[in-house]
Amino acid sequence: MIQYQMTQTHDGARALTFVGSDGRFHAINSDTIGFQDTLDAIERDDIDAAILYSTPLTTIVARLREVSQDFGTDGDVVTRNGEALPSRLGGLLLSYARSGDSALAALVRFIGRLDYNPSKRSVESLYDWVEANGLTINAEGFIVAYKGVGNDGLSVHSGTASVDGVVINGRIPNKVGSVVTMPRNKVQDDPSIGCHTGLHVGSHGYAKSFGARLLTCVVDPADVVSVPTDCGAAKMRVCRYTVVSINEAKASYPHTVVEDYDDYATGNHECDCPYCDRDE
Repeated sequence: MIQYQMTQTHDGARALTFVGSDGRFHAINSDTIGFQDTLDAIERDDIDAAILYSTPLTTIVARLREVSQDFGTDGDVVTRNGEALPSRLGGLLLSYARSGDSALAALVRFIGRLDYNPSKRSVESLYDWVEANGLTINAEGFIVAYKGVGNDGLSVHSGTASVDGVVINGRIPNKVGSVVTMPRNKVQDDPSIGCHTGLHVGSHGYAKSFGARLLTCVVDPADVVSVPTDCGAAKMRVCRYTVVSINEAKASYPHTVVEDYDDYATGNHECDCPYCDRDE
């Protein structure tokens, strides 16, 4: 077991000190972000995790600033361009930066793409979707999502959309490589309204049972219009998506970053994360 000492400071906060595998003393106070995670890691005898979680916020932000100078801290939270990030997104960034994950740059690109989304409500609902369903993005910062269609590759429902610049009325064809779009102002942006107009993609658990064929798609965060509250908030209405592959294995992909388009065509992804558990 990891040896540690807990003391109380003059202001009533607790101070945790332990010796890491590197032989150095590490300390963190209870009023500092990462304290509880550090203590939990120590109690499960995970010294590497304890060292990561006890890393000061300023050190973590320094890693973020290596990717983008937009990031900073007000002492308590991560900021971007001087404004505090939403807690969900800030927490995700911290977990990436603490581990030194090479995918951090992709996550920063994802955040940057959100700047181009004109709807504050859409942006905030996307945070909810990310938290509820796990975030899978590609190296460009686009969301990896799924779509259920018929065996013929046509959409389950009929509507009007442009496929590679050609307007289609009826069931929409979804060929690999196709870019499917519709005017943003034609997409229902009220999340309280369930089934309505718009291009729909969703989580793996939602989409894999929706149609006979499962597609893997990518969506620019800027093109997310709304996340309907029905269906467990497991789908999104968007104004543009690109079909990446026919997902023959009906596979889900790691909830971090897909590095290359070839990864979308590989076999089943298996893990015991809570997002995959919800798919079953």
